[in-house]
Amino acid sequence: MNEKSTIPIEHLNVLISGLVLTSRTETIEDYLRTRVARLGVVGLAGPFQKGAQGRYTEYTHGQKKEEIQLSGQHVPNANSVAGSCQLILAFGWYVWNIFRQGWRHRPWDVFIGISCFSALVGVVLKKMGATRQLIYYSIDYYPTPTKWGFARMMVWAFRWADRICARNSDRVWHITNRIIEARATLGGLKADRYLHVEMPLSYRQSLMRRYPVGSMERWTIGFVGSLTESQGVQLLIAALPELARRFPELKVRIIGRGPYARELEALVEKSGQSNRVIFHGFIRDEEEVLDIIAHCAVAVAPWTQTSDNNILYADPGKPKLYMCLGVPCVITRGPDIATMVEGHGAGRAIDYTVSELVTALDSLMSDDGILQQARDQAYELGHEFVSEKIIRDALAKTFPR
Repeated sequence: MNEKSTIPIEHLNVLISGLVLTSRTETIEDYLRTRVARLGVVGLAGPFQKGAQGRYTEYTHGQKKEEIQLSGQHVPNANSVAGSCQLILAFGWYVWNIFRQGWRHRPWDVFIGISCFSALVGVVLKKMGATRQLIYYSIDYYPTPTKWGFARMMVWAFRWADRICARNSDRVWHITNRIIEARATLGGLKADRYLHVEMPLSYRQSLMRRYPVGSMERWTIGFVGSLTESQGVQLLIAALPELARRFPELKVRIIGRGPYARELEALVEKSGQSNRVIFHGFIRDEEEVLDIIAHCAVAVAPWTQTSDNNILYADPGKPKLYMCLGVPCVITRGPDIATMVEGHGAGRAIDYTVSELVTALDSLMSDDGILQQARDQAYELGHEFVSEKIIRDALAKTFPR
């Protein structure tokens, strides 16, 4: 960073832009709002978050001074020509909302763009003098889709935008160093061409909680996340008949919306296990989400292990959230967190097969003692993902005294 980074953080005016109701936007907001002079947050409602409300929120020395609602574009199904067009329009609307709020409430010392579509607007705002510095929080990187079509075009557009953001930012925060390697290999931009700091996904300390085996839903499996095919919930549904045979009181709670929701509901109906599965849909109240998952016996993160799944270059928040809530996780191998979960005894890492999922869940749920030990280990591991440490360290490297 240049000499401007020597301004004490408590004197900075900072603008954050990202999706609402994700671990990235709210966690950084919670951390910074009492630590900077002025904080603005452009929170955008995701295209698949039906019922979510976008907002612009501004704090001065930790006190909320303004909050206005921002309209969004809901996309019920992106797997169609009409849905693809709607998705493009939704991102265009995001760009306009970010630019409008960033320009209207200028000047800013620092703009933090969470993902490249936010940071790309930050590049424009910086060139126009609305912000002095730009931080690009790079939270994912997309491998090349196996099939030609709209998805591959979107990936090319993403890589183009990502290169612009990385080269024009004062600092790039990487959610995992895997992105550095992917950007060099797939995007043609080597790590020595820009300044970067690793800032893994984290959660605030106050979110953490845990319940003993005796006060939870003993035979309930939980899932929270966007309902897309790559999230792999269909594997759990395929395993339901065998799991129900082993655990007659089995129940599954699925929280979230997404373009694959109808297909998942149809699969549950076809499996004959509809009485066991509760689709909660999108829940706006964070405390309700946390309470539901924390009372589950175990939770799952069964991403498909396909070569075009962007989880390969991500630091997924789902298993970290489970750990912070003291809930052991069954996760498919691939991301670094899977190795941590298995190595710490906080769950099981599997390949994407029904048999391995059933075996892993059976090994955790069959015995109270084993389950309680896994819950204790999960909660202990969750302390590694606390934002009070992770964000503090990243900021110290970004704004050295």
